[in-house]
Amino acid sequence: MDEFEVNPASTMFCLILLILPLAVFSASPLVQNHVQWHSFLVTHNKTYSSQAEYSKRLGIFMENLKFAKERSKIEEGTATFGWNKFSDMTPEEFQKVSISYKSTS
Repeated sequence: MDEFEVNPASTMFCLILLILPLAVFSASPLVQNHVQWHSFLVTHNKTYSSQAEYSKRLGIFMENLKFAKERSKIEEGTATFGWNKFSDMTPEEFQKVSISYKSTS
């Protein structure tokens, strides 16, 4: 009876082909969030004074985006949440801007 030999290179290649789509799929939301961040920056012509400020605003944006996705899921299609020109602000910062806007109108 003939013996069947397993080629290690072929086995590794097959494993990579099986695992690669899983890696891409699991990274997809992170990639999508960063695409939205860059769209936000371009759409609203946002720039920041330092790398530290950029990182801070990115973190706030990601938290706000997470909140928007959670709210959209809770609303089950009755409302849609997403980003806007205020999405790099904390709730406290937004409240200050919102109150000052209302008081001048």
